[in-house]
Amino acid sequence: MTEIKEGIILNFEKAAVLFQLGKEHYGNKTPFVYISNRINSYSFEPTAHYKSTDLFPNLLGFAVVTYDLLNKEVAELEQVFLNKPTQIFHTLDDAIAWVEQLIIRD
Repeated sequence: MTEIKEGIILNFEKAAVLFQLGKEHYGNKTPFVYISNRINSYSFEPTAHYKSTDLFPNLLGFAVVTYDLLNKEVAELEQVFLNKPTQIFHTLDDAIAWVEQLIIRD
């Protein structure tokens, strides 16, 4: 799960440290689902999803937790760029429950 700082402009290069941590923790075999807990407002280059999902063959999906309409609409737009199961939630607990279902199914 990540929580990005307010006002950050995140792209593939800036997210490299997150990718490295993910690789170190999950490798290429342990299944996982990425949770973006969007408690802050920030910008993200959605086409970076194409590159980032290729790095993780064991990534099962994306859960996005939003707390306002604007971030929900941004998350809906980002779904177009994802080739994995994706859901948008209003609570972190709901996102975690969905993640657990995806991992158990795998």
